[in-house]
Amino acid sequence: MSKRVTKHEDIAQVIVLYKANHKVTEIVELTGVCHRSVYRFISGFEANSQEELPTPKPRSGRPRLTSPRTRKVIARQVNANPKLMARELKQANPGLFGQVFLRSVQQLLHDDLGYRAYRPRRKPLLTAAQKKKRITFAKKYSVWSLQDWRNVLWSDEATFTVSGCGHDRVYRRPDSDPLDPRYTVKTVKHLDSVMVGGVLIRLLMASYKGRSHRSEVSSVAADGIAISN
Repeated sequence: MSKRVTKHEDIAQVIVLYKANHKVTEIVELTGVCHRSVYRFISGFEANSQEELPTPKPRSGRPRLTSPRTRKVIARQVNANPKLMARELKQANPGLFGQVFLRSVQQLLHDDLGYRAYRPRRKPLLTAAQKKKRITFAKKYSVWSLQDWRNVLWSDEATFTVSGCGHDRVYRRPDSDPLDPRYTVKTVKHLDSVMVGGVLIRLLMASYKGRSHRSEVSSVAADGIAISN
C-alpha cells in the first residue's frame, strides 16, 4: 500500500534509487511511495538541474489550538490528580481551553500525552499501624521453607456489593504502576453486600457464603476441591 510522503528522507530515498537507474515500478515497491509522487519527485529533481531535492508539500489542516506549554501544564495536573476528567480539566483551565472543544481535550490526553482511562484498582483502607504490622509479618515469615507453608491453613474472603456500583476512572499511562496509591480507590465493607470466603489446606477446602447475620457453610474433602451450595 502506498504511503503519504511527509519526510525529506522518503524523497531522498526515491532520488537515490532513481540515480541508481531503478525503474519507477521498482522504486514504488522498495519505498512504498505511490507512482504519482515518484514521478513528481523525479520531475522536480530534474527541473532543479539535479542539484537540490524537491521538498514535500506542506500538510493541510487546521492549526492546533493547544501549545506545548499547555500540554506540559495538563500533564502536571493529571499526574498530581489522576481522577481529573477531561471535562473538569477544561473547566479548571479556561485560559488554556477557552476555544477548545471537549473532544480535543480528550484527544490531547489520549494521543499527545499517552494517558488512558482505567478503572482504579481496589485496595483495603489501611492505617499506618496496619501497614507496619503487615511489613513485620512478611519479614518474620520470609525465611520459611515450602514444607512450613504446607502446614498452613489458608483463608480468604471477598465482598460483593449488591446495591450501587462505582464508575470511577483514573488517567494513567499504560506503563505506569496500577497499584500506585494515586491510581487506586480505597474500599470499606458495607452491610448491603454478600461476603464469600474460603479456607484451603492441602487436602481440604471449605467455603461459606452469607448475608448480614446469616451464613451457610459447606465443605467437601475430595481431592482438595470444595463445592458450595
